[in-house]
Amino acid sequence: MIGKWAIIVIGVIAGIWILLVGAFWGFQDRILFSPDTAPLKSPPEGVRKLGLETSDGERIFAFYAPAVRPECPTILFLHNNQGRIDQQNARLNHVTSLGLGLMMVEWRGYAGASGQPSEEGFHKDARAGWDWLMTQGNLQPDNIIVHGHSIGTGPATKLSRDVVPSALILEAPYYSMQDMISRAIPILPIGIILKHKFRTDRWIVDVDAPILIAHGSMDETIAPSQSERLVPLAEGPVRRWISEDANHFDLANHGLYEDAIATFLDDNDLEC
Repeated sequence: MIGKWAIIVIGVIAGIWILLVGAFWGFQDRILFSPDTAPLKSPPEGVRKLGLETSDGERIFAFYAPAVRPECPTILFLHNNQGRIDQQNARLNHVTSLGLGLMMVEWRGYAGASGQPSEEGFHKDARAGWDWLMTQGNLQPDNIIVHGHSIGTGPATKLSRDVVPSALILEAPYYSMQDMISRAIPILPIGIILKHKFRTDRWIVDVDAPILIAHGSMDETIAPSQSERLVPLAEGPVRRWISEDANHFDLANHGLYEDAIATFLDDNDLEC
């Protein structure tokens, strides 16, 4: 027979658990998305600032630098949850040094773009960038490489499943947002209360393009084991590249472009 104090303890624990569930439900958007809403700075010389309209009527932005020659591939880049496209000059320099074109899409709710960040919205933002490259940029799918970083890897994978680009690059990806948060907070029913699940594990199965997965072994934001578990799910050719010195944010400074991406593009006849 359960005593009075045991019932009280169980009640207190249950109450705390319910409060935690409610707190996560109410604040999960702030946990997942960290938009800096200050207006975009002017792009570097030779880079165009574009205004894009999404399929649900939001107004977002992009920076676009064309490839050195029409036959050279263009990268469609989707950034992490704390980033901005006007903070990507180092990445821009890496890409253009390879002769490639680059479009960097700004997420809704970030840097003066309209709307509120959400998983569904991010998918629409990614598609708006793709559609512009196809219509206004006059590119073909086999000349576009989709590249996502961190939270951008989920939308990059889903987009690649839907449109079949020439290649997909996943930089510090998660197996799924649901899986990653469930492992970090196992006491909460994340599968039920998480609104933005970002199921990369489901989308990657149907990607019909070569895939490069890159991760830093010192990444404390998204564990390298998350990307390791994605590899056997891919149906097409996939390569995983690990930097022993990189963390979540500095793969580009540890050979991502010069070593991993350059070799990946050469092996798939996508180099410029």
